[in-house]
Parts: sequence; C-alpha cells; structure tokens
Amino acid sequence: MRGGFIKKASVMVLLIAVTVLSLTWDRAPFIPAETLDASPEAVAATPESPVPSPAPTPEQTAEREYEPEPEPEPEPEPPPHPATLFFPRSIEETDPFKPESRYEYDIMVDGEIIEEFVRPESVFFGLSEEYTRLEGITTFRGNNFRDTASWGTVNVRERTLSRVWTVSIGGLDGWTGVGWNGQPAIVRWDEDMRRMMNIYPDKQEKEGLVEVIYAAMDGVVRFLDLDDGTQTRDPIRTRNPIKGSVTIDPRGYPLMYIGQGIVSSGPIGFRVFSLIDGQELLFINGHDRFAHRFWRSFDANPLIDAHSDTIFSAAENGILYTIKLNTDFDPAAGTISIDPDIVRYRYRSALGRVLGTEASVVGFANYLWFANNSGLVQCMDMQTMTPVWIRYCHDDIDATPLLDLEEDGSLSLYIGTEVDLQGSGGLAYIEKLDALTGELLWRRTYPCRHDANVNGGVLASPILGRGDIDGGVIFFVGKTTARDGDGVLVNLDKETGEVIWETWFSRYGWSSPVAAYTEEGKSYIIVCDAGGNMFLVEGATGKVLNSIPTGGANIEGSPVIFDNMVVIGTRGQRIIGVRIN
Repeated sequence: MRGGFIKKASVMVLLIAVTVLSLTWDRAPFIPAETLDASPEAVAATPESPVPSPAPTPEQTAEREYEPEPEPEPEPEPPPHPATLFFPRSIEETDPFKPESRYEYDIMVDGEIIEEFVRPESVFFGLSEEYTRLEGITTFRGNNFRDTASWGTVNVRERTLSRVWTVSIGGLDGWTGVGWNGQPAIVRWDEDMRRMMNIYPDKQEKEGLVEVIYAAMDGVVRFLDLDDGTQTRDPIRTRNPIKGSVTIDPRGYPLMYIGQGIVSSGPIGFRVFSLIDGQELLFINGHDRFAHRFWRSFDANPLIDAHSDTIFSAAENGILYTIKLNTDFDPAAGTISIDPDIVRYRYRSALGRVLGTEASVVGFANYLWFANNSGLVQCMDMQTMTPVWIRYCHDDIDATPLLDLEEDGSLSLYIGTEVDLQGSGGLAYIEKLDALTGELLWRRTYPCRHDANVNGGVLASPILGRGDIDGGVIFFVGKTTARDGDGVLVNLDKETGEVIWETWFSRYGWSSPVAAYTEEGKSYIIVCDAGGNMFLVEGATGKVLNSIPTGGANIEGSPVIFDNMVVIGTRGQRIIGVRIN
C-alpha cells in the first residue's frame, strides 16, 4: 500500500466534500445567525413579505391537545470548514523538526516577528478546473494544480503548423526578447470588461476579443489581439527586464501581477497593476530586510485565493509572501483599489542552503507546496503559516511542480530537478511524491551536462496527460547524455514511472511543453527548443508530425494554446502567433 495516513475511502469522501463545497462556496445564500434555529415558516417570513399566522379556533386547539408531538427533525450538519477537509502531515523521513534537518522559521506581521499566526479568514483552493472564472489561461500553467497551459479544443486536419503573425520586441542591457519562464496570459473579455478598461475603442467594439498579455525582458508588458497580433492598448513599461510570466486575477477583476527578474534601472520586485488604467497599485521591493538571502528576483508566479482575497507568492530572496489585498472593485463606477496587508515567512534548514524559489507555488484546500534552488520541497499550512513536511530532492528545482488528484483520491506531486549544484555529469531526477506526506513513490533519472553556465536537466514544467494520454506524465529533459541527442521528451506511466515513449531532439529545451486536445480527446503536444524550433508531436505515440523555425534564437519561454492558436516569445526579440492546422 502506498504511504500516507488517509485511507482511500476516506480520501474519496473528502474529495466529494471538496467538490461540493467548491461548487457551492460562492452560491450559498446568506442566512442571518438569529434565524438558524427558527422554523422554516419564520425563516421564510422576511420583513419584505411577512407571513401572518391566523389565531387558532377552539376546535383546532382542542384537537392539538390530543395529538402526540412529532419527533423533532435533526438539524443538518453544517458544511465542513475548508481547513478541515484535507490533512497532510509529515512522516518520519519528512518531519521538518527532526534534529538533522535543523529547520527553523519566522513569521513577520506588521514589521514584527510573531510566535504564532492564525489567518483570520479561510484559505481555500478548490479543484484545478474551478480556479479561474475567465475564459483563458490566467497564470503560469493555468491554475492552482499547474496542470495545463491550453484552453478550449483543437480542430486538427492537416497536422501541421503555420505562422500567422509576428510582433517585434526589444531588450535591456543585453537581455533580449522573452526569457525563462516567459509564458503569456490569454483572456477573452466580456463586453462590460472591455469597455471598462483602457482598451483601444476599435478593440472594445470587437465581439469576443481575446487578448494576449505578454511581459518581456525589455521591461515592457504588451497587449495584443490573438487573431492578428495587433496592439489592443498602450503597453506598460517597468524599466527592468521581466523573465517570469504575467498573472491575471482569476476572479475576473481587472488586476495584473508581475515579478521582475533582473536589475536594470531602479529597484526590482513584485508589482500589481490596474488593468482599468494601467496604474501601479503595489510594489514589494525584492531587497527585503527580512530575507536571509540577498537575491531580489520574482520569477515565480503567484496564486490568488478568491475566498480570502489573498495572493501567495514565493521569491528568490527566500521569503514566502502572502498578501491580503482588501480589494475594492466597483464595476458600475469602473474603479478598483487595494489596501494590502502582507505576511512574510522565512526559513532555514540544513537540508537546503540556497533558499531562493523560482518555481511557482502549487495549492489545494489550505495547503501550499513550493520548491527552492537547493532542491528542498515543502508543504505549508497557509492557515497557520507552518511547515507540514519537507523533502530534499537532490538539486536545484526551477521547474514548477505538478499536483495531481488521482481517481482513487490520492494526491500526488511531480518534481523535476536541474543538473546545477552537482555539476556536469550529474543526474536530473524526476520524482513522484505523495503530496500528503512527501513520501517518495517512484524515481527516474537522466545524466545531463552543465556547461557554460547553462543548466541541464528539467527546467520545463511537466504535462499531466488527459484524453488518449491519460495515465501518463510528460517531462522535457535538457542536455541529457543518456544517448545521442540533446533533449528528450518522455512520457512516464504515472503509477510505475516506467517509460511509455521517448522522443529525442537534437537541441535541448527549457520551454515547458503544452498539450492540446480535440473534442474526441486526441492529444497534440507543442514542444519548443533552444534552436528556435517549434514541434507538433502526436501525444499518443510521441511521433513528431511537423515543425517550423521561429527565427533561429533560443525559445526559453513557455507557449500557451487557445483553441487552435499557439503564442510564444523568443530570445530573438519576437512574439509569434502560430496556428495548429
């Protein structure tokens, strides 16, 4: 039996509870506390529509005296609190407080380190498909499980790729084009939102406008029409290169979140912008005095919890930030503002000395998983800001982990490591962990190079198979020396870790592959490499069906698919729209 302390049957009950609660959380009517013990008639008798009670006749009164009183109906059980639905815990090998780990942490609130913390509102991340209310991809790898970067379905007839449009972009201080992990957000706005925002008038009038929002290393955030690449509104200029990806508020609020990765002009850090007028609403300086590490970058992408109005983001300075936004959004007036309260978490452990985080956080219920540059993976309870379990995974982890809620109710976490701290000739580790306890379920390794400060191994986030590749998890391993070729796309059986198929490429890649599906569930995978090539791969077999060049420059960024359109940026200072035919 796989490790973990929750039996499968119990987990299935919890899964049903999570599903029901997540579906009804925003829809349940509010009932005042004073009416909870009242009769149904009393609850229904609101001030607007009182229900009169006629005085009983003597005959009715006499009849009632001889009738036995009915048994009171039991009060229904209240729905479970989100924080009680799900119970990860450490096992002996992952206990953060075992002596050899020497784990210690601090929590800062209002500039003061405090001994204990309990969040005043509930944190609740539901199932991955419920993360966003918008049509499109709003954050890196799509949702809180980080399990997709495609939206809609593809209609594939010719099984080829063709370029539809190209947009030229620039650079700053030698940092050009789009860098790692460089994924755009793509959103279809409704009419009310289009007219509220500073979108150009002709684009406001366009029914079903799908907007591509892409940040680049020239420090500019661009807004483009998915159909033709034309500009939809004025760009936002941040003065510093942006390596990471854009995040749009999944609640449909006109808010955009961006982390900066490289210093060029002025301080860098985490920024929040209004999409109504492009104004900056918040800046968190990456040079944080609370940090144990002086490294200011924010390459990772945050998650936004709709229920608590809170952002969760990890930085390369080693701090996990939670930001209660206190958002005030008035759609009728066309205004939005925030009044943030920030809680900081820092940690140290003998198991991992390089504390920065470049991989994006993963969330479910009130728990968060994140990995750091030394290979330390952690599970955190966000209600109390306390560690649940930690595990050392051998080397730097920059690729964002993948969370999977399996059919039997078990929760799994997939991890891929670079070959960085080991040096050239080290191993890239692909591991499946029990997300409840951190227990290792299986492992596969690939020997890789590390040369000229270009890391080998896994820098691309994995694909969770669906449709005809259901049951598989797909990784792209770069600079591997396992055989001829410089990169391999490998489909692994989720249960055993055994290879289903491998496809070898002549060039390595840091770009995260993306799967898209037809209505019938047939899968197609987009893969991009360091030579500037984009490949269309048949998911069921791993066979390369077609490829196109994008300009000869490295593709470090990660593509997004919206229906049949793929969007990707390159180090060659281009953003490209490609159609799957």
